[in-house]
Amino acid sequence: MPDTTLVNLDARLARFSTKLRNDLTITPPHSNAVASAIRSELTRVDPKLLPALTGESPLGLTDRLNELRRLFNWLELAQGADDSYGQFISLNYVCFVYLGDTCFKTLRRELPKDSVAHKCAEYLSDNPVRGFRNAFADGNWRLTADKSAVDFWARKGTDPNEALCRFRLSENDLQFVWHLALATAYATMMVL
Repeated sequence: MPDTTLVNLDARLARFSTKLRNDLTITPPHSNAVASAIRSELTRVDPKLLPALTGESPLGLTDRLNELRRLFNWLELAQGADDSYGQFISLNYVCFVYLGDTCFKTLRRELPKDSVAHKCAEYLSDNPVRGFRNAFADGNWRLTADKSAVDFWARKGTDPNEALCRFRLSENDLQFVWHLALATAYATMMVL
């Protein structure tokens, strides 16, 4: 029986297949089923590498997977709600703060550069996503008046003395990075 969450994540990201090809250099058929591609890749990883992929957090992957499933359940219950602010806050926290260091940076460091998982993790841990993650964690963000985008202030580079610059993520950009983060994390945790 197929994993319906994995199938749903593949379907949500499939609408961004052109962006996956152009920005992340993920080619078909993987760009049409990213979560499944990551799961398939990780099932073939050298078992000696698995301890490194679980990261150094005191929380185990089971704990993180349970939190991810709670988020999916809550999002399903909240679907269609008039006020999406709670969903916005929850998705940003889980996708960028909760999963960032423990999942994406580990995958990026440990997996081959040509793997789908590495490409996704690299995208999710570089600017502009890294800048948004830091701005969100530091409270340097705001929704636009029409709620069609989020403005945030972050550094263009890694120099801590660099001035903050204003950036904008559209609703479409946010949808993409949310789905990419959730697909990458879920597919990884299902294997490990």
